[in-house]
Amino acid sequence: MPTAKLFNMAGDQVGEVALSEAVFGVEPNESVLHDSVKNHLANCRQGTQSALTKGEVSYTTAKPWRQKGTGRARAGYKGSPVWTHGGVAFAPKPRDYSYTLNKKVKRLALKSALSAKAAAGEILVVDGMAVEEIKTAPCQGVPDQDRRRRQGSARDRAGRREARQELPQHPRREQHHRHHPQPLYDPDAPRPGR
Repeated sequence: MPTAKLFNMAGDQVGEVALSEAVFGVEPNESVLHDSVKNHLANCRQGTQSALTKGEVSYTTAKPWRQKGTGRARAGYKGSPVWTHGGVAFAPKPRDYSYTLNKKVKRLALKSALSAKAAAGEILVVDGMAVEEIKTAPCQGVPDQDRRRRQGSARDRAGRREARQELPQHPRREQHHRHHPQPLYDPDAPRPGR
């Protein structure tokens, strides 16, 4: 049965809470999660993009030059999509990108997300939110403790930073710099052509 850590307002762990197997114990379905995120992003789109087609641009419809005998390419009107400042071929027009997902798919996506979070131990439960005044500071204990727990100590962070710096450079990049050394900029050096 999945469990979540129980914290008090100061951010100290005081126990564990059993979570429902039906919601937090489901095997995560990546495909359904993907569909749900894609649906949410599509529903967030404004869909106000618009451009002018060749029939909507403000240009004369007179033929720029005669059809034959000039040696130039044939042209019918200045608003052609081929011409600069002409209309846009297949121009985007305002439309609605939103669509609905099935209820069962939405529910399964939510259960999958919650189950994945529970399996990773990223669900925290606070035993009570009793505060005298409505301020952020009294409620900050749990998130701060959780952030410290995830980041580790300062020594761990320094070790990770050193490990990143010790990673070898790409061999081709080293080879390139060996054969093409970068000259240092000297403002007093004579410049060619002066």
